[in-house]
This record gives sequence, C-alpha cells and structure tokens, in this order.
Amino acid sequence: MIKDDNERAAVDDFIRQVTVPILLDVGSTPALRGTGTLFSVHDKVFLITARHVLDDIDPSLFAFPENARRGHIHTLGSRQILKPADFRIDVAAMELQDPEVLKLVRSNWRTLTLANVAAPSPTTADQDVLVAGFPGALTKPEGGWLGGALVSHYTQRIPLVPEEMGDSFVYGKYPHNPDFDLYYDHNNEGTGLDGKLVATPKLEGVSGASIWEFVPQSGLLWTAESGARVVGIQSGYVRGKFLRAVNWKAVALVLDQSDPEISKAVRDAYSLGRG
Repeated sequence: MIKDDNERAAVDDFIRQVTVPILLDVGSTPALRGTGTLFSVHDKVFLITARHVLDDIDPSLFAFPENARRGHIHTLGSRQILKPADFRIDVAAMELQDPEVLKLVRSNWRTLTLANVAAPSPTTADQDVLVAGFPGALTKPEGGWLGGALVSHYTQRIPLVPEEMGDSFVYGKYPHNPDFDLYYDHNNEGTGLDGKLVATPKLEGVSGASIWEFVPQSGLLWTAESGARVVGIQSGYVRGKFLRAVNWKAVALVLDQSDPEISKAVRDAYSLGRG
C-alpha cells in the first residue's frame, strides 16, 4: 500500500509515462477509443489493451499522442494487431513497427518490461490495487486536441465472481472465464492525480487500462517501478459494484501470434507451460 503523498505522486508519474490514450484519427478532433499500456520485450514494442477496443475499427485510424503530457497526434503507421485464438478472451496487442513511431515511443514515453508484471495475489487489502485510464466522460475537444484526464481508482481484489456476471445480455460476448478473469471493487469515488477524491465517472475509455498491484519492497530504496506490478487488463465494469479484468498471463496467448520466443519469455515469467 502507498504510504504517503510522495509515493502516490511517484506512482502516478510512472503510470502516466506508460499509459496511453488510444485515439481515432477522425475529422478535426481525434476521438477517444480506449486505454493501453506500452510494453517491450526482446526489443519489440507492444501496446497492450482490451480486445474489444480494437474490434471493428479500421486499423489505419488508430493514433496516440506524441508524449504523455500533450503533444501532436500520430497515427501508428505500420503495425500488427494481435489477438488470442480464443475470441472470448478480451485482450489484444498492437506491435508497433513504424520506425518514426518507435522513435517517438522510446524518446517520449516509457515501456514496461517483464520485470514490471506479476501474477495477481488471491486477495488484496483495500487501496492495494490501482487502475488508471482515460474516461471518455472527462474528455472534450480543445482547439483540435482532445483534452482529458488520467484518473486513478484505488481498490481491492474481490475473491468471488459477482452475481451480475450471470447477465448474458451485458456480458454475452465475453462470458466469465475462470482461467483469466479478475474482479475488483468499484466505488462511486476515485482519486485524481492530485490525490483528491473525485466522483468516479463512467469508465468508457478506460477499457484496456492496466491493473496495478502494490507489492512489498525487498530493498531499502522505494521506487514506483519496484513498488507496483501490472497484473491484469481492465475489460469491463458495473458502476458502483465491480471492475472486471483479464489476468495479464493472457498476454502470452496474444504474443503467440507474434514471436514464439517472446511468448516463451512471458510464459516463463508467469511459470506457464505451452498450450
């Protein structure tokens, strides 16, 4: 758990540098589609998000800001969209291949590595988990730019499957998957980057955001990189009740479509077998 405002600020700054609003380059002002997290392994760079964020969209429209604060909008250029063979798993990735885009990412953003991801704990204490993304309810056009806020929501793991997951009308496309699904409390208040409580907005736009879990420190020097680990990808929610996420180990299934060695590295990090 975060001890004070300095640690909170350090975590928020680190997360801001790896968390990307996924935009659509349409018209004079881009549209917000979802949230993604930059991840690199074996010198390749991926944007990890929820599968439904990428479904039914012309890939040439996907764009991102030049840097974490504002910057110009850039389309992703050449890229490979990767999805697991099982269509029910709501995780996907875009392998960024355009040289100019890769240069921008490496210069202006940060990327997670396997050292920044971990298996989720079976249970967590209140405030030991964070999801940070870009709610569409807090975005608005600003002179050709889509202004928005990165909102952090602190929560805890729910060990049981919420009753609402039986509602096939809401979750028929992605039914409960006991191998990958994670659930977390969702309250009516969240925390802004200034540490103040704000009314939690509707989370459309946060889909694809990373779920971060705070872990005990083994060394004397605390850092945001060593104090937080990504354990899942946010895929849905029922406001005031729960967040739904997909275990980050599902990314191994996604990366099977890219490179067997990369997929093996993810599986080894999670102690997974092939299959």
